[in-house]
Amino acid sequence: MGHDALTAGDAERAIAIFAQAILAAPLDPHTHVNMSAAYLALDRLSEARAHAERATKLAPTMAEAHHNLGNALFAAGAADAALAAFARARTLDPDNEAHWTNYLFAQPFCEGSNENPISRSAIFAENKAWGERVERRLGAPARPPIVDADPERVLELAYVLPELDAHVTPRFVAPLLASHDPARFRISLYGHRRAGGPAPAMLTPPGVRWIDTHAMGPAEVAARMRRDGIDVLIHPCTFKARYRLVLAHRAAPLQIVGINFVSTSGLSASDGLLCDDMLTPSDGMHGDSAAFFTERLLRLPSFNCYHVPDYAPPVAPLPALANGFLTFGSLNNPSKFGPRMLEIWAEVLRAVPTSRLLLKHRAYDDPAVSADFVRRFESLGVACDRLTFRGFTADPGGYLAAYHAIDVTLDSMPFNGGTTSYEAIWMGVPVLTIAGDLLMARQGASLMAAAGHPEFITNSKQAFVGKALALSQEIGGLARLRAGLRSEAARQLFSAPAYTRSLEDAVRTAWRDLVARPIDAPAD
Repeated sequence: MGHDALTAGDAERAIAIFAQAILAAPLDPHTHVNMSAAYLALDRLSEARAHAERATKLAPTMAEAHHNLGNALFAAGAADAALAAFARARTLDPDNEAHWTNYLFAQPFCEGSNENPISRSAIFAENKAWGERVERRLGAPARPPIVDADPERVLELAYVLPELDAHVTPRFVAPLLASHDPARFRISLYGHRRAGGPAPAMLTPPGVRWIDTHAMGPAEVAARMRRDGIDVLIHPCTFKARYRLVLAHRAAPLQIVGINFVSTSGLSASDGLLCDDMLTPSDGMHGDSAAFFTERLLRLPSFNCYHVPDYAPPVAPLPALANGFLTFGSLNNPSKFGPRMLEIWAEVLRAVPTSRLLLKHRAYDDPAVSADFVRRFESLGVACDRLTFRGFTADPGGYLAAYHAIDVTLDSMPFNGGTTSYEAIWMGVPVLTIAGDLLMARQGASLMAAAGHPEFITNSKQAFVGKALALSQEIGGLARLRAGLRSEAARQLFSAPAYTRSLEDAVRTAWRDLVARPIDAPAD
């Protein structure tokens, strides 16, 4: 009964049922696992963690207990501890794709230790190991034959959006679907909602063919694409490993990943990856980024594009003008910033002693989570009266209005903001970032460069703190920047036609390269 209630979305009722079951059998680990899942559904993270930890003690070899513990830890911002829990779950049940998915997804959020830091090579190795495992199991399906090798013909281009109501990827894909050139590409979208139902209107503009894949597995989706004669598949949401499986089944002659990704797909069946020079540098300082991808890197002027949020309120005046002090802020998931970044933020607040910090995320609705961050900041010399915590806001416009109280966004590390940074920029709030070594530690630099403001990109802790201090002394300049940032971004970072043209050119070049060589010859 508890399972049924949880599946139906009634987590409160599920908790009541599981509580009765625990009273009857307090040593049953399965009930504690179920209870942790129910509390997670309500963002009651401390209770979710407590029941998951209880289950791991009662049944140390129960993979699902470690998996749920990882979910609770991750949601509360403890990414490194979550990674360890996911690793344990994966070890106990190595054929479970959910365990692999969460393990691989969590890895770039982690700092690691001084002795064993998370590196580009480690992330690449783990994703490649997953990809090789999958392709061994599937037998590495052959590339579909190219029926018409004309390099300049109209191409059948498909996007795939599994569980499209469970992630933000549609906000990135929608403006592209409306901007493709029908003289160059015919567009199909294969996807589904978790509970079924039609595609959102923003994903089905005129000329886009919608194929509902709700009742189909990855092999069936790939087979359908092959029957439909898809030439090019762009997979825009490989951030979850299990979403990548359609690529492993070789749905199209040319397969490209990008848009919402956190690493290489790890698959030899992925032919290209959409990126840019800032995200994937190739220079003396950073080495050749291509070494950390199974795909050929397809560099665009900007790796991504975001929809214009028509629900956004107008840009408000710089709050520092009325407050008399600077308010830094972050709306990022706390899992994106580890202890080292917290230390840097604390150093910023110490360097600008009148400043404040506003943190907003649904995780802070759990009093224990916000209390833990208060304790950590106080240990770093930042008093609690300089911190403001805000939780979940259901209304999208109301959510964006939180930026009315923020002067400068402090980017997170080791995993930079994505959606939150686009939205900050649209609300006139610049993102101060450190260009790190990992792929996801360079996303902020890519966005601020594309927005035309590379002066907000730093390369060290010292430069980051120094820039924050300088900004506190340039209130007039910040006010002018805020007033014009949305219009600047609309011409560049949010220009779907410009981005789509660059994407189409990259796809066309990759198609020409493919048809110019024997079908089984390796790409350069």
